[in-house]
Amino acid sequence: MTRTKTNIATTLLFGLFLAACQPMKDKNSSDAELKQLSAKIDALDKKLDRIAAGQGRAKAPPRKRPIAGQLYKVDVSDDDAYRGAKDAKVTIVEASEFACPYCKLLAGATDTLLAQYKGEDLKVVSKQFVVHPSIATQPALAACAASKQGKFSEYEHALWSTAWKGDDRPQLVREGLADASLDSIAAKLGIDMDRFHTDMKGSCKQVVARNRNEMTTLGVSGTPAVYINGRYYGGPRTAEGLKQAVDKELKAANAALDKGGSLEGYYDGLIAKGKTRL
Repeated sequence: MTRTKTNIATTLLFGLFLAACQPMKDKNSSDAELKQLSAKIDALDKKLDRIAAGQGRAKAPPRKRPIAGQLYKVDVSDDDAYRGAKDAKVTIVEASEFACPYCKLLAGATDTLLAQYKGEDLKVVSKQFVVHPSIATQPALAACAASKQGKFSEYEHALWSTAWKGDDRPQLVREGLADASLDSIAAKLGIDMDRFHTDMKGSCKQVVARNRNEMTTLGVSGTPAVYINGRYYGGPRTAEGLKQAVDKELKAANAALDKGGSLEGYYDGLIAKGKTRL
């Protein structure tokens, strides 16, 4: 019975580790995060004690998740922020937010990829999926507003650098996501500030809400989530891991285009037969 309890605990805790950034209330400090995590572990241990004693409740059905390798209809709109080529052979769509450390690591990995491929080979689309609303909503709107002025890539890089320190184990600098910081970055990049604020308060709210709804429909519940040419990617979110999947899609794209296919509309054609929801 002790071994069973240990195995269950190990499985559940490992699942928490893999989940990355999940929707939750924002914390005021690292101490608060640790206290809450400790409380969750204590509660989990008590629940496992009940299960081991035969007093546990009926097991809840597992939450549906996207299936690795499955093709989904991950739409990309003209106003979605992206890096790389407008029309590309391989399109990576990432659901992410600026308050998630795992998204910071993913941003570095996709930067590495973009430097390794020709312009028409790769496109990385960023769909804001806010799971820490009190600190990540304004940065999401700001990135959208910068994108509308053709400055998304520069703005995103500056925001990651300002809001996070450390590469392998990034630590959040909360002031970097505050309104003053968002404005400062925009001003330094020569962004029209009046238009920037207007877009943040107007059309970008619709874009961010649409991004979240689209990703939620496809089963996304935490960040980051990655789709490569519409296929859900379940491998390591490193440049090396992503490159293997990109190369596979690139080979297929080159074969299709060599037969007379058109790069424009290639992605839309790929995802047309994808699942529209879980």
